[in-house]
Amino acid sequence: MKRTGISAVARNAEGKLMKAWARAELKVSEPQVEEAAAIRMGMQMAYDANWKEVDFQSDCKEVVDMINKEKDQHTRIATVLEDIANMRCLFEQCTFSFVHRAGNSCAHSLAKFAVKLTTNVEWEECFPMWLHESAQKDYKRRNSDVSNLVISSSVK
Repeated sequence: MKRTGISAVARNAEGKLMKAWARAELKVSEPQVEEAAAIRMGMQMAYDANWKEVDFQSDCKEVVDMINKEKDQHTRIATVLEDIANMRCLFEQCTFSFVHRAGNSCAHSLAKFAVKLTTNVEWEECFPMWLHESAQKDYKRRNSDVSNLVISSSVK
């Protein structure tokens, strides 16, 4: 069993933090499975928030390629990938893109923070300063013209 930290950070087109959540779980799993599960949870978060145009960004290229069907699906995460494919229709615009860890440091830092949590955390209007600053750095490195949800998971 390993402690797994899972997080999602949502920014609007101007780079402003809209929502963030993090949680820790004890699991025996592969990083790709956890990343796909985090994306699925992020999609649910975006749907619950009634966002219509979303760009899900992940630093796990293998999972992004499987979602975009550029790579054969891994049987261990086939069900999660099927859920993601079915949830795409919930949005007017829904894309999945790979972003290097340097451009995804906010979500990655939050996932590392999550590994130490004993309860789930969620922020919607007020965010810790370190998270806000990290999101701004990511935004300056990479600009997008739609609201986007950046997903990262970390396994410790």
